Amino acid sequence: MSESTDEEDLPDGLYWLVDIPLFIDEERIGQFHDIVVQPLTSSIYQEQKVESEETESSQTVKKGGAKGEGKAKGKVAPPGLLEMLASADVSLKTTLKGQYEKQSSESYRTAYEFTATAPRQLAEISIHYDKFRQDRIHINQLPNDQTWRAKEEIDKTPRELVYLELPNEKEANQNEELVETKLVPVAAEFEDGAVEPLYEELIEHIHSEILDRASSGDDQDIESIMSYPERTEFEDPQELQEQRHEYWNQFQEFFEPKKAMEVVESAAKEHGRIDWIAFRLPLQQSGETLHLHLEPKKQYPNGTFAYNFIKRGQKHGLRLVGTLKSEPDMNVLAVYER
Repeated sequence: MSESTDEEDLPDGLYWLVDIPLFIDEERIGQFHDIVVQPLTSSIYQEQKVESEETESSQTVKKGGAKGEGKAKGKVAPPGLLEMLASADVSLKTTLKGQYEKQSSESYRTAYEFTATAPRQLAEISIHYDKFRQDRIHINQLPNDQTWRAKEEIDKTPRELVYLELPNEKEANQNEELVETKLVPVAAEFEDGAVEPLYEELIEHIHSEILDRASSGDDQDIESIMSYPERTEFEDPQELQEQRHEYWNQFQEFFEPKKAMEVVESAAKEHGRIDWIAFRLPLQQSGETLHLHLEPKKQYPNGTFAYNFIKRGQKHGLRLVGTLKSEPDMNVLAVYER
């Protein structure tokens, strides 16, 4: 990998990575970058002053026939620096009482130290996958496309890297195969250590809505009220999967972004900043969902995952970058706004 990453190095369709992410998981990206790219050093320079030692020497100067002692100072850079990129000498002259001239000179050097940032590391991972593992990178995938989430794709190694394009309202309305971006908060752990099942408050609201519609004469099936299907309740895995799709389809049908946002905000107000948070993202009208796992580690305002992620995300869409695991489940590395 080169010492700098230019925009033109990015894979086609991923120029949107040249942006400030709404969320980025620095720790996971750092670990992923270390094992995938395996850099000998980090990737960018940062200018820093070098610690140095001062040395003094004396010299005799003449002015107007008189003699005097002057001090000359120099800065000597310590040994062992990898790269010295600039050096200079500065001389200062001061006249003392019109008789003596004191001269001092100061030399310095500037070194550049390697450092790294998560957005640049993510760009380098993307370039590496595109160049060496094109069979394991899926760029700008739509949620309803089954290629990137097929079980045989998930099971392969190395880990699949997916760039998911979540549609905005207009795109979803114009394409009947797409579903709106409805991010359902499922659970979260907060600053005080509390783990809150956020979906429970949402499902109560949904069931209340179903009962209200039924009581007002709306053709609403009360039997659609259901609890989460547990694995122990079904012998047939296929039947279990179908029942779970039906369960999550309730959230898609009755989803209200404002209510979902308020559930996250209310829990955060009580328990503090978010350590990790999980969402369900509907992929198709059938109720199939993608589980999203994000770890902000209390480093982001709660509004990032309430208003910006849920409410604004539904209206304008989002771009997600993550690695995929079974079920399907995505470890989200970064989120970009559209």
